[in-house]
Amino acid sequence: MKRIAGLMVLVLLLCACVPTPEQEFVVNKSENAVEQKLSASPKPEQKAAMLFPDHWKEDPYQPYDRFTIEIDAEIVQKADGIYPVYRTRGRDFTDADAGDFAEKVLDKPVSVRESMMTKADWTREFQRWLEEVEAHRAWIAAGKPEDGIDRDESEISQKEIDEESEWYREQIRNAPDDLPETPVSDYRLLGLGESKVFTLENGRTAYVSADYWSIRICLDCASQGYLYTESRIEQDQKWGEPGAEVWREPSMTEEEAAAMLQSALEKLGMTDFTVRLSQKGNLYQELGGKPVSSAAGWAFSLVRDYGGYPTSRVPFEPHQNLAYGEDDGFAANKPIEKETLEILIGPEGLQMVEYNCPKTVAGVENPDVELLPWEKVKTRIQSAFKLTAPVKWAEEQDTVHTYRVYRLLLTTWTVRAKDSQDYYEMPCWVVFFDRDIRSRGHEAEYEQWYGPDYWERNRNNTDLMQETLIINAVDGSIVFNDYGAR
Repeated sequence: MKRIAGLMVLVLLLCACVPTPEQEFVVNKSENAVEQKLSASPKPEQKAAMLFPDHWKEDPYQPYDRFTIEIDAEIVQKADGIYPVYRTRGRDFTDADAGDFAEKVLDKPVSVRESMMTKADWTREFQRWLEEVEAHRAWIAAGKPEDGIDRDESEISQKEIDEESEWYREQIRNAPDDLPETPVSDYRLLGLGESKVFTLENGRTAYVSADYWSIRICLDCASQGYLYTESRIEQDQKWGEPGAEVWREPSMTEEEAAAMLQSALEKLGMTDFTVRLSQKGNLYQELGGKPVSSAAGWAFSLVRDYGGYPTSRVPFEPHQNLAYGEDDGFAANKPIEKETLEILIGPEGLQMVEYNCPKTVAGVENPDVELLPWEKVKTRIQSAFKLTAPVKWAEEQDTVHTYRVYRLLLTTWTVRAKDSQDYYEMPCWVVFFDRDIRSRGHEAEYEQWYGPDYWERNRNNTDLMQETLIINAVDGSIVFNDYGAR
């Protein structure tokens, strides 16, 4: 009997050691629970001007030995407490869309030429690449053991150089000698999958490219331009990238640019888009392998307005099409790209515009959907951190992690509708936090290498430390995380 009793005690002890499963995410056991909420009548008697507190603070806690969570966050939400859900449908751009969009943005065209590289252009690119190879070889040859350079991995083999050189020679052979301009009176020559350079009646040039999901127009550009914003300067200076060296400050104020932006939106017929971020920006072109600033002004990132939801107002936002984490019974766990406008306003007006991921608004699915109460929201967020923490990776790398949650934004996120090709603009909690990762026992070495204030200086570095977690505000499922379990 004593032996049997001892075995029973042992079994009970072993059972007590088994980690409790994350039950908080087993929500909506009915597959149609969220759909039922979306189709339910709104309950205005339960609504208030502000549904949630304006701040959330918790004592630091450890869901696992190597992970500490610190929460001291502002909460940004709608002032009226009304949270509609819209149904949208994705669509592809057509040839006609590309021509019509260009016609709204640009003055009358006079001539057009193909946007492609000539033999001379490819020859310059080939020479620039050869110079980069020689510079890389010199860097390896001059390296010292304490630099930590792995010469076997860093060296470029002669076979790789020969193959790449042959590829450049093929481009040179196939490229045209020059690019003649053709007289043109409209933009109908622009088709999907093409890029062209138009000369306008006012003497300016415009680079225009279009495909099924994006149309880009850059004024005063003879080749493809790209937007470079002030949020990248500090990082590029740190890593010695050339972008920061050619940066120009705008000669206009943000208020002046915002007024010109409104005129541009009216011209485009897109006044239902709202600004989610504004910052200083330059329009860069790559000439001779190096960036050149074609224009300096203010860059505006815009999204379509679905009922006055607040926007992120930060220099980054997740763009991935697939989510990590659990699939909690609702198709909204597969976020897709937002419909966006990226616009640069300079002293002469609109300098660049890019229209991405067009959608058709099919209607209002629910004018005021019921959201999870605040206590459940907190539980979902804390459980999500525990569920998605890269515990195995931290053990393998011998690292300790501190998550500092500083902002919660209740906004819309574009998610797939269940059993449909449509989308919902679904209210979601976007949790902003920075993540401090340190090798256990090596903090002093980091400070010796990078300086004693390294971690404070890099705490809000958007490339290294800033993270997001997105929770569906209707059912609490994980919509997106860009830091999760590996």
